[in-house]
Amino acid sequence: MCNSWESDEYANKLEGRKVILGGEGEAFQFTTRDGETTEKTLLEDLQSTQEETDTRVIMYALYGKEQGPFHKRSYDNFY
Repeated sequence: MCNSWESDEYANKLEGRKVILGGEGEAFQFTTRDGETTEKTLLEDLQSTQEETDTRVIMYALYGKEQGPFHKRSYDNFY
């Protein structure tokens, strides 16, 4: 999924928002400044060796709360 969001063809969908994708112990933020190019940034604060999904979700939620309003979507767990 990171490969898709990293593509500049998604830049127009990123205007006015930040998309954060996490997995495999890393999280990346995708943004755009001009609606034409996508910027990908490693979020070192969200790097983790934690294997439990629930713990990572809490970590992501706390990070999101610090950043402002957010929506969480997860494709690897259902509850």
